[in-house]
Amino acid sequence: MGHIRLNLICQDDSWFYLLVPVVIIDSLCLKPCKYLKFLGWCILGTEGILSLKDGGNEVDINGSLNAEGVYYYVMPEASGKPSLNCHHYPRCL
Repeated sequence: MGHIRLNLICQDDSWFYLLVPVVIIDSLCLKPCKYLKFLGWCILGTEGILSLKDGGNEVDINGSLNAEGVYYYVMPEASGKPSLNCHHYPRCL
């Protein structure tokens, strides 16, 4: 088993993210995508969606995780477009 990367904020060409072992996620919950969304809300203190790309569409939070995947916590004002904090968007990925 690997790790899931949850990107939260991009600022000055750097992502603030969590790297969470899949075995920890699996041991804590039955809905791992919903758990990642909950973590984003706890850390940033604002509603958002869980996406597979920055500014992308919401993933099914009742679904399973992509093994060793990268997820983004996208806040409503950033939905449908790259993070406003990211000055050099393509280099942030």
